[in-house]
Amino acid sequence: MVAVMVATIMEVLDMTIINISLPNMGGQLGATPSQMSWALTSYIVAAAIAMPLTGYFSDTLGRKRYLMMSMLGFIFSSVLCGLAISLPALVFFRLLQGLSGAALVPMSQAVMIDLYPPAERGKAMALWAMGIMIAPIMGPVIGGWLTDNLSWRWSFFINLPVGMLALWLAWRHMEETSLKHRAMDWLGFCAMFLAVGALQYILDKGNEDDWLDSSAIRWTVVISLFGLVWLVTHILQKKNHPIFSPKMFMDRNFLLSSIAMVAVSMALFGSITLQPLYFEQVLGYTTTVSGLYMIPRGIASMFSMMLVSQLVGKVDARYLIGFGAMAGAIGSWGMTMYPLEASSFSLIWPTLFQGLGMGFIFIPLNGIAYATLPKHLMAEASGVYSLIRTIGNAIGISIVILLYTRGIQQSWNHLIEHVTPYGTALDQYLAPLHLDRHSPEAIGLIAQEVAHQSQALAMLDALHGTLISFVLIFPFLFLLKKPKSPVSMQDAH
Repeated sequence: MVAVMVATIMEVLDMTIINISLPNMGGQLGATPSQMSWALTSYIVAAAIAMPLTGYFSDTLGRKRYLMMSMLGFIFSSVLCGLAISLPALVFFRLLQGLSGAALVPMSQAVMIDLYPPAERGKAMALWAMGIMIAPIMGPVIGGWLTDNLSWRWSFFINLPVGMLALWLAWRHMEETSLKHRAMDWLGFCAMFLAVGALQYILDKGNEDDWLDSSAIRWTVVISLFGLVWLVTHILQKKNHPIFSPKMFMDRNFLLSSIAMVAVSMALFGSITLQPLYFEQVLGYTTTVSGLYMIPRGIASMFSMMLVSQLVGKVDARYLIGFGAMAGAIGSWGMTMYPLEASSFSLIWPTLFQGLGMGFIFIPLNGIAYATLPKHLMAEASGVYSLIRTIGNAIGISIVILLYTRGIQQSWNHLIEHVTPYGTALDQYLAPLHLDRHSPEAIGLIAQEVAHQSQALAMLDALHGTLISFVLIFPFLFLLKKPKSPVSMQDAH
């Protein structure tokens, strides 16, 4: 259990551990915040694309052997990330890291299920889910401390000792499974790769290349649409073992829960990405202090998940999700009100509400997703659900960074209109600095202040995207079917 949980937490932690270090990394690698987001999304998308291969390779190679190969690949690629001297190299190594680590989460879940009898499986899955939930929230805290006290490169190097421990434990204590012959839908996998990979490229590069004005973006849109149409037609026509069974999407609860999970993932990862940028670039905090301000979300999430674990099966899951969405929306609304001179309370209470909401959403939403599915589809549906959640993480990061970078230019254009030599506001701003509009330093100071204000406004506008994501959950609550039997703790995980 320790071996697979350490490996799982290590893989999920790396989704967010460098969020807090992006300004430092961008400065050393000569990249903008928009470009640095590729280091986040490349990892997440690579893991999402490779995740459907987990079952095939664990059956054909053996679960223990494949788990250890994945750990080795993850450790080696982590070291390469820490040694990267340019952004393209870092993005490439992050792709390798995501591909090699993709199997760690689904295989750890399978191992935990096999380790415990049905009576204890719910508690084991609660522990597993808590690691999955808390790890990305604590990532910025750990990354901030490592960056301030060592270097951002140690956010990757830390995986070497931790990964070797997990690898040694797996080698000593795991038992190998018997090999099985298993067919793999490689055509369906290729179609999914085109659809998802091209979509992420569009989201990451679209703003920089001016969207459809770029021929590369236009061609990528065509490739993504082609991949999507190919994937849908393929799984509908293939009779034997398609990459995804279309029957699971005919279940209303599973389909709606999957869409709602995308919204939740976008809100969570959008907030976790933007907050460190606001704390460091707008408020001027160190990476360690910025990381500490992220802790309340994790504490609130742990508390709410323990509380929800007692309520699942006793309270209608839709009410729990609705409460969580309301708490998350209140937290995101509080983030959109961040002042330029913020007190600790004004920074902490929104993250507390958002963390509280996440715990109330994740567990009941997981449970209701599978509550009406036929049992023979649950194993496959679990993998698809994880895939959809992971894609939602990457999309959320891309969208908030897009809103942020576009918002900076728009806010600059709006603010600069009010900087004129004909009003009194300019003189009132310069007077306490013992300057006037003719001073050589005045233009530089004014430009710096306008840029600072533009960053703050753009950040707050982008955080509205996370608020919208929570609000979008509410319509789905009215469409979800109430399960005939209450959602059990085991189903919820």
